[in-house]
Amino acid sequence: MPFSKLNFYIPQLVHMCCLWHSPDGALERFLLFACSHHFSFACLVICFLESQLGKYADSSVSSYARWLKQAILLEPASFRAFLPSACSSGSQPRLPTLVPSSDQESPDPLPSSECLRHRKTSSAHVLPVPHSLGILAYSQECKATVQTHLRAQLAFINALVGIGIKLLNIKCRDTWQEHLYSEVLLLRSLNLSLPARPTRVSFPLALDDRGHQHHVVRIPPEEAVILDSKDRAPFLILVEVVECDDPLSSASEGPSELFEVPSRADEGPSSQTGPQLEHPSRLLKEPWNEKVDRIRCNSPYGQADGWDVRSMIVKSGDDLRQEVLAAQMILKFKHIWEEEHLALWLHPYRIVATGSNGGLIETIKNAISLHSIKKQMGSRSLNDYFEEKFGQQRTGPYLLAQQNFVESLAGYSLICYFLKVKDRHNGNILITHAGHVVHIDFGFFLGSSPRNLGFETASFKMSLDFVEVMGGVESDMYHYFRSLMLQGFIAARRHMDKVVLLAEIMQRGSNLPCFYGGEACIKALKDRFKVSLTEKQLIGQVNTMIEDSMSSFSTKLYDNYQYYKNGIL
Repeated sequence: MPFSKLNFYIPQLVHMCCLWHSPDGALERFLLFACSHHFSFACLVICFLESQLGKYADSSVSSYARWLKQAILLEPASFRAFLPSACSSGSQPRLPTLVPSSDQESPDPLPSSECLRHRKTSSAHVLPVPHSLGILAYSQECKATVQTHLRAQLAFINALVGIGIKLLNIKCRDTWQEHLYSEVLLLRSLNLSLPARPTRVSFPLALDDRGHQHHVVRIPPEEAVILDSKDRAPFLILVEVVECDDPLSSASEGPSELFEVPSRADEGPSSQTGPQLEHPSRLLKEPWNEKVDRIRCNSPYGQADGWDVRSMIVKSGDDLRQEVLAAQMILKFKHIWEEEHLALWLHPYRIVATGSNGGLIETIKNAISLHSIKKQMGSRSLNDYFEEKFGQQRTGPYLLAQQNFVESLAGYSLICYFLKVKDRHNGNILITHAGHVVHIDFGFFLGSSPRNLGFETASFKMSLDFVEVMGGVESDMYHYFRSLMLQGFIAARRHMDKVVLLAEIMQRGSNLPCFYGGEACIKALKDRFKVSLTEKQLIGQVNTMIEDSMSSFSTKLYDNYQYYKNGIL
């Protein structure tokens, strides 16, 4: 299996290792094997292992996660085999022990899960791990060990999340942006060592890109922005990167061979005067292409080959494991509908849970929330916004934006139905510069809801504003929407097992809020695919879902609740 596909299943692999305790160690062996062959995979596995720490009453789960992390970080020459103990069901698992052994031949390519399932160890339960299985055993031409690169990558991630932890200790939210500015010097201190360090760090949310890495060269401190949040202090940062084919290129090449490293004096405003900071609202509203061009002009690295700008949100104080699962399941739906050649549109974004209470989230570029649109437009409607941005109805740009709106609205409506996504207020729904709908923030799904109030009883959010953009219930676009909903439902039902399996694995032994109902959550998920209905009956089911969602009183009630409690329009 290619690593680009194996990366997709990291949450399930780590969950099984930590909570299922494979008695013969086959799963651990498989995971170590995969980590030893791919830097990105190893880094993402460690991040997800970190997210398991302290989350379970059974301390053996955290202990097992720590042991596996240590095994991944070991130098290649320090071990050849490990001894996992077989433990009876219900007993306290004993941690595997790392031991040295004699040289062994290199293994065959990655074994299949079926082979691992049936492979038996010796009576001593010794699982051989040869030199090439030593963690991250890349070619000997690398002057720096991959272990050093991995530790540098994790230290970089922890430094960013650490800023969020400091902000969380500030009780007055009105001063968060001001205090973030004071943390600019910390970001600058990161900058001073990024380009010249012998072990480069990669952009964390591009770690699973195929065939190349994006090495971080600079974090423009003046671009950091606190995002609106009632209880947390998430912030957005922009990261300048340089694309490199080899994730360890800097181990064998000096930084000057990749691009010229500027002097410290060229890095920008001095730490004595501080950076010239823009107003956060202007930074957030600035079109992405204009933002990139502006940063390129001011950056000492802007003319380097492969230079680019990436962005991410750093969150602290939140357990992102559940959001990782939601994003994973949405991506699976996207793959299903693409495989079926349907026009349904989704924009899954990457999330990396970097610890027990924090992580990194990919940003949606050139998008604005419905809340911001309503605030900007006053008493005018969403359709007025479309006409203002894309031109009059029946013009080419408007019709294209309208089609994008319908295809994405259908996709996310089905997602909200199948995954039972809640907390769909207007701050969690975005409209892109092309007219697409994008849903964000999946902290409540598969049965959990904000404060367990159960306000949102509709299958999905279908406001009258949405219907107006489609042209009304008699329009061609509205009928196109209904057709897409039916086609997407049928296709999803055909591939139901691919979606349900992801949740089934994560539910077993899990303490995630979305699984508080236990196996009943999985049964309810399966039931929503309506496999017992004929296609004729399914037409009626889909039409009823749409009509009930359009007239849902609970949706209006929840929007009012969010307005009076949190000021969300």
